[in-house]
Amino acid sequence: MSQGNLIAMKLSGMFRIGFVAAIVTALILLPSCIAAGDSNMAGTSTSNPDHPSTEPPRPVFNTRKYIESLNPQTIADLGESKAGTYDKVPFYKEAPLYSIDTPAKTVRQALRDYGSFGIVDAPNNKARLIKSLGNGDLEWDTLRYEESDMINLFKNELNPDLHYLRHLVRSGKIDGHTGKDIDHLPYANGKPILFEDSETLDHMIRAAKTEPKSFYYAPKEKDPILIDPGTDKLIGNHIRDEEKRLRRVVVGYKSTQEKQGQPLASIIWGKPMIANHDSEGPLTSKIRQTTYQTFRHDDPKEDMVAALQHNGRFRVYKEIDGKKYEYKVKVVNPRAEPGEAFKFSIEPVSTTKRLPKFLRFW
Repeated sequence: MSQGNLIAMKLSGMFRIGFVAAIVTALILLPSCIAAGDSNMAGTSTSNPDHPSTEPPRPVFNTRKYIESLNPQTIADLGESKAGTYDKVPFYKEAPLYSIDTPAKTVRQALRDYGSFGIVDAPNNKARLIKSLGNGDLEWDTLRYEESDMINLFKNELNPDLHYLRHLVRSGKIDGHTGKDIDHLPYANGKPILFEDSETLDHMIRAAKTEPKSFYYAPKEKDPILIDPGTDKLIGNHIRDEEKRLRRVVVGYKSTQEKQGQPLASIIWGKPMIANHDSEGPLTSKIRQTTYQTFRHDDPKEDMVAALQHNGRFRVYKEIDGKKYEYKVKVVNPRAEPGEAFKFSIEPVSTTKRLPKFLRFW
């Protein structure tokens, strides 16, 4: 074989190897090229193609189609609702509110009873007010200022009792209810804090009848919200500084409640004790620690308050797993001006400080 033919064969082999390598490379790169091409055609800015969103797209609410589905021409033929049907339905002004997945039968009845209703698409932050024109036709308003208030009522997933409370307040029927005592509750910014897992409608009623006739409501595992049952929007606006104090009070109240008991927690974090002209004398007098009044953690709050008013201090103890934990409670501003709120301190009592008192019994 000539030298020329040998060179030609080597070149041919090299060409075949290079061609195969090029095909393999193209096959490897092809899927990524297609993916990039699809992304550009879609015109979207994907954050990370390796972690696609698992949340399905939310359908857009079509008001016109929704109205047609209500078959408004037959609404006038419906009878009256039963008493109490709307007691726990959210309202905005005089219109009952419903989510977009509420059965059409329920909404049609509300339209018959009230002549209008609000429909809320909370996931998409949309709300519409739909009204009857009286001739079987309906119209809707695109809301500007009220829309966010209506949406908030659904996003916060309020306890239905809060809607009933608003109904009682707005109708004046709350005057026929006394409610339950709320003196045990913590206070922030001059308002009581009600907890979903412990307070009931009766506590809400008492709070709504007690100045300033508004209160904070703390759903489970959520931040408290301001409730003003005399207003259309029901949920009040928070002020940043008030929110900070609100969180501090909730944390402090729960901690004191767990460590030193409910009565003391309501004294420290509850409705303020206010100084008067007769306060300073007893509170500034000196008494020996061995003569401090001592209470169990679950003794009546009234007795603890009386001890503070008379001596400005007392001791409280709680037994946990057979071990006794004792604390000294003291008014830290005994010379407070009349009308000023007292402040308190809680300190653990050491074993050496407890010893003189125990010696009295030996």
